[in-house]
Amino acid sequence: ANPATPDTFVIGGAGATGPLMDVLVTTRDAAMEVNGWSVVGTLPHAALFPASVLVNDHAYVIGGVEGDPIVDPLSTRVSMATVSQGAITSFADATAMALPEGRAGALVASVGPWVYLVGGLTGSPHAACDSTTPSCSRASAGRRACRTTPAAT
Repeated sequence: ANPATPDTFVIGGAGATGPLMDVLVTTRDAAMEVNGWSVVGTLPHAALFPASVLVNDHAYVIGGVEGDPIVDPLSTRVSMATVSQGAITSFADATAMALPEGRAGALVASVGPWVYLVGGLTGSPHAACDSTTPSCSRASAGRRACRTTPAAT
C-alpha cells in the first residue's frame, strides 16, 4: 500500500453466528482506488466491542467480549500483531499487557508510544441465568439487555 493512500483495517465484530475473528483490509485497483475488502489475518479469539489501535508498526486489540455479550464476561486480553504495507502478521496475546479487569466498548487513542483507553463497560455486569428468570445486565445510561434461558429438561 502507498502511505499517501492509507488502508483501513476492520478487526473483529459481529456476524450472524456471533463474534468474529477476522481481520480485513481495504483492497485497491491499479489507480489506488478502494475497490473491496480482503481477509488478511485472524485474531486468536473472537472480539466483539474491542478497542483497537495502531502504534507505529503494531496493531493492538484490547478487551471486548469473546462470546455472547449478554452472558459472557468482558475480556482482559490484549492481542498484538505487526503491520507492514497493508499486511498484518498473526495476532498473539500480549499477556504482560492484560487489563486488570474486563473492558468492552472503550475508545482508544495513541500519542507517540502511549496508548490511552477511555471509558467503556467494565467489571462483571451480567446476572446469573436460571431456568425461569431473564438475566439482565446493566449497560451504560441505564439500558438493559435481557435474555430468557429455557428451562432445563
